[in-house]
Amino acid sequence: DCSNVGQCGVCLVEVEGQEELVKACCVIPEDGMVINTNTERVQEEVKKTVSSLLDKHEFKCGPCKRRENCEFLKLVIKTKARASKPFIVADKSEYVDDRSKSIVLDRTKCVTCGRCVAACKTKTGTESIKFIEVDGEKIVGPENLKCFDDTNCLLCGQCVVACPVDALSEKSHMDRVKEALADEEKHVIVAMAPSVRTSMGELFKMGYGVDVTGKIYTALR
Repeated sequence: DCSNVGQCGVCLVEVEGQEELVKACCVIPEDGMVINTNTERVQEEVKKTVSSLLDKHEFKCGPCKRRENCEFLKLVIKTKARASKPFIVADKSEYVDDRSKSIVLDRTKCVTCGRCVAACKTKTGTESIKFIEVDGEKIVGPENLKCFDDTNCLLCGQCVVACPVDALSEKSHMDRVKEALADEEKHVIVAMAPSVRTSMGELFKMGYGVDVTGKIYTALR
């Protein structure tokens, strides 16, 4: 699919007959087109692009929830890119929006690739998250920096799935769960959507569609 987002620039390719490198996500292949994806020129330009993204990315992988499954980290390792200057945030509260009951947006990790914007537009049609300009800087978020819950956002999580880093994540309610479990006066039950029974196995590399209902019951005990 052609997302036509073309913001991060890490998908650069070389098309024979064209002088400039092009972004693969914005190009629809045509008959007879010869596309080179791994030439020395492409590698060098992608490395420069990744380095520029690192300049505005909080590169703290240790405590990050996505450290084992981060597309950006894999790209950094592959290209051997380095930041030209460390990205240090004095007050992280200015970058983190956790007002929603479902979604957390952390702009210290955002690489403004636009995949969340494309996912929201093509999969839900709501365009709840989009590119906006704040103080001359392009960022992603709800219009007028509203809380997700105060927009037409479906809270479906498609933007979270599309995010290659941990800029968008599901809001954790683990503290509330632990508090409820510790309350002897409460009878706690677990309700699962049908999709959970098959999707949980993917986290443990069991393949797609494997029913792990029994294993989930055992883990819950």
